[in-house]
Amino acid sequence: MITLRHIGKTFPATRRQAAVTALDDVTLTVDRGQVMGVVGPSGSGKSTLARIVNLLERPTTGTVTVDGTELTALTSARELNRARRGIGMIFQQFNLLDSRTALANVELPLELAGVGRAERRARAGELLERVGLGDKLGSHPAQLSGGQRQRVAIARALAPRPKVLLCDEATSALDPVSTASVLDLLRTLTEELDLTTVLITHEMDVVKRACDHVTLLEAGRVVDAGALGDVVRRPHSPLATRLLPHPALPAGDQVVELTVGGDGHDAVLTELIRRYAVQVAVVAGSVETLGDQRFGRLQLRVDGAPQDVRAALDYLAQSGAAEAPADRELAGAVA
Repeated sequence: MITLRHIGKTFPATRRQAAVTALDDVTLTVDRGQVMGVVGPSGSGKSTLARIVNLLERPTTGTVTVDGTELTALTSARELNRARRGIGMIFQQFNLLDSRTALANVELPLELAGVGRAERRARAGELLERVGLGDKLGSHPAQLSGGQRQRVAIARALAPRPKVLLCDEATSALDPVSTASVLDLLRTLTEELDLTTVLITHEMDVVKRACDHVTLLEAGRVVDAGALGDVVRRPHSPLATRLLPHPALPAGDQVVELTVGGDGHDAVLTELIRRYAVQVAVVAGSVETLGDQRFGRLQLRVDGAPQDVRAALDYLAQSGAAEAPADRELAGAVA
């Protein structure tokens, strides 16, 4: 649905500032129906990337393709505006018009597109009902909470029936309860309306709650990416410990680390005990909900005859659920 190939963006030098490279050779694909989180520290290029997806910012190099249309190849403003109607955008500060009611704010993009009054009013009312604000049609932004204002902004973004939804720090201005409800709403809307959603955020908790894929940007480059379940099992992944922290170990324990959850890996520990003449103890662990799946990172102490321990560890490694032993002495003992 969204393909960025070798995107570079350099802002030219000014009298006060040298040239800045915001993005450097970024290649990224978001498949239809995915919720992709794009994370990274301040200045990593996240917001620039969001603006490039709908060409509010034109890249210095590379191509942008959305729903089969190469946006970077479009030369006329009319063609580009038509393509942008398929991309909704939500911002941190809501950007609602204070003089308009919730209903009139949602109607605005349809009004600008020349949709008749009756049709746009019906569409706006339907969307406000869908986002849980069917009783707030006549309310002005000042009469709504932050979470409610963001819901109006979501309804407005959906009014032109886009296929892609871009959310640039959409929950950063909200309290934790409102953040959770808005993220749950975005995930539900993605599924029900067959959207492809990109969440730009600096908060890993947003990714954990709402996303199924994640991309990490640092200094304008992609340094890690993948499905959440794949990332947490990947050795040495920069994202893995942010999504699923390594548990603190009791002093002196020799352990192997096992990641469980999703794709049938829950059965690995049961199968290990059934197959091999070893004693297994969980000495530490952490559990997180990532998207709609539960994952755990367990530290196991495996005891038994050296050949049995070696066979058990080989099985864990082949299962794809285990990393190398956390203690080098254990690795040496079974080598």
